[in-house]
Amino acid sequence: MNPRHPVGFWFAWVLGLGLQACVPAHRIVPHASQAEADRVEFPQLELPEAGRVRLDGNVAAAIQLAMEDFLPWDAHRKPVADRAPCLDQWESYDVTTAVLPESVLLVRFEPNLERCASGQQFVELVTYAIEVRTMGILSIESHPRLLPRPPVQGVTPP
Repeated sequence: MNPRHPVGFWFAWVLGLGLQACVPAHRIVPHASQAEADRVEFPQLELPEAGRVRLDGNVAAAIQLAMEDFLPWDAHRKPVADRAPCLDQWESYDVTTAVLPESVLLVRFEPNLERCASGQQFVELVTYAIEVRTMGILSIESHPRLLPRPPVQGVTPP
């Protein structure tokens, strides 16, 4: 201990370090420029029927929890030699959910090959089991899926 600082100083310093660890890191959410934002016209009350999707709050929270674990927002990924960079982006995946008994929600991530033409023969289907009451991850399964080969030009399948 430094004799110039009383014990209370050291206690407060250590406590401050501990509290910093408890505060979640704030991530910066990107926003469009004002010119881009001005192009959007919000409807008065109801959202348009076409393209509208409604998710229950617990489904949205479960998807967010699984996505944060699957592809963390601030993760710095190491490049994988045979992995397409687009597979490290949230928008490259489609999400499917299914409700199971006992407050369990399955959340599956599957690469959308129209948005991410990875050139790979296999894709991973990753499924999370989320306990909705506690918003905890119960289990994760990953299954490879063989992609169909594109047809060879000039050859018709039998």
